[in-house]
Amino acid sequence: MKCCVVLILTLSAMLLTTLSWATPPRLRGIGIDETLAGPALLAEALNEVRLRADGLPLYVRIQLAPGELDEPGGTSPRFERLDERVDRYTLKGVPVILALTGALPAPEASGGWRRFLETLAQHYRGRIKAYQLGERPGEGPAPDVHDYAYSFKYAAVQLRAADPEALIVQGSLGPGDVAWEKIVYGEDLGPYLDAVALAGQREGLQRAIPAMEAFLAQDSPRVTLMIAGFPLSEDPNTAVRDLLDWQLFHLGTKAALTTYTGNQAAAIAALPAVERLKTLLTADLVPLDDRTAGLTLSPTGGDRTNILSHALLYNMDDLGTYLVYRGQEPGEGTLGVELADSSGRKLTLHDPLKGRSEAVLGAAWDQRAAVARASVPLSDRPLILEFAYGDSAYVSHNEVIARVLPPVARSCSVISWPRPPKMPSCEPIWRTPGWKTTSGLRQRIRASTS
Repeated sequence: MKCCVVLILTLSAMLLTTLSWATPPRLRGIGIDETLAGPALLAEALNEVRLRADGLPLYVRIQLAPGELDEPGGTSPRFERLDERVDRYTLKGVPVILALTGALPAPEASGGWRRFLETLAQHYRGRIKAYQLGERPGEGPAPDVHDYAYSFKYAAVQLRAADPEALIVQGSLGPGDVAWEKIVYGEDLGPYLDAVALAGQREGLQRAIPAMEAFLAQDSPRVTLMIAGFPLSEDPNTAVRDLLDWQLFHLGTKAALTTYTGNQAAAIAALPAVERLKTLLTADLVPLDDRTAGLTLSPTGGDRTNILSHALLYNMDDLGTYLVYRGQEPGEGTLGVELADSSGRKLTLHDPLKGRSEAVLGAAWDQRAAVARASVPLSDRPLILEFAYGDSAYVSHNEVIARVLPPVARSCSVISWPRPPKMPSCEPIWRTPGWKTTSGLRQRIRASTS
């Protein structure tokens, strides 16, 4: 019997590998954590602020404890309470991530687990966006790698067989589990995954995310990261600041989705900010290198580009550039910004916490030097400086496409993971005689000539 299962797992892995580049799954945005025993926090918060979820990058992550659906003395799960919660979010247009908490069963004890997963996935076919399973216990010895990988792949096959569109998320893992995860990947786990969930405190996650990103970029380019259960303060004002600070400074990374744990007041405070940032949260963003982009940040005291908290992002959808930055103290003064810009773009400053957007007065474009310069306020909350093509920009979006970029048959971006199979090599635009990139960000857009 086990030999047959291994054969099925192997064939499934081959199929998943073949299809992985054709339909790369994405979990991107913001989620709110709930338990089945607790209230529907996100639904009630949406009602409170009178906000429709359609078009928002919002998820709800429902955590299901082991045996929570069991009926005393029964042989099959009872879905009434979960049905009510899932149906409520289906009507609101909020995708559901169902987190099956607890450790995976041992391979020899997986019969009941297999039947449960099959029944669960068949019952909720098309209504659950993703299943999360394979939680790594926070204390005690690590699970046996071979047993863990076998049980996880077995479960993934059962879920996908009943609901082929459902995504599979591994975890949650802790910040200290990166080395263990690399060993698990040696058991050919990657083809069964769409995302890996990390959970923990901010400091540990800040160290683990780059290490996990580098590992996944090499071994599973299509697999993203989900940060699960990021704790929010009970104070609504602090909660929304923490959410914005975490979310904005992880845009353009593999940590595409973060789910947050907090009270209803925190969820209510956060939703208006999510609505204001929906375009940015769903954009195809690529992190840029400061030196390559010609970025200089000069607050009072000289050039502090290397020490000021900031992230520079390129939008592959509209060719715009975003600078996310934050100071340390309220009202620190002003920040001088200089960025390579060969086409003179419109500068807009966004304050997502206060919900304000305004044109940057006094911004200058040095056409000969191909540099944009501006002076913007510096404070203790994240602000976003947008360099965008618009009606009032020096050149329009269409003019940039027609005049700045050379005619090409296809284009691709330089990102941190390998190209899909059969994608042709890309010739850098800046090596094409007579042509410049749209913004002087020369290492992020490439094209192959026809």
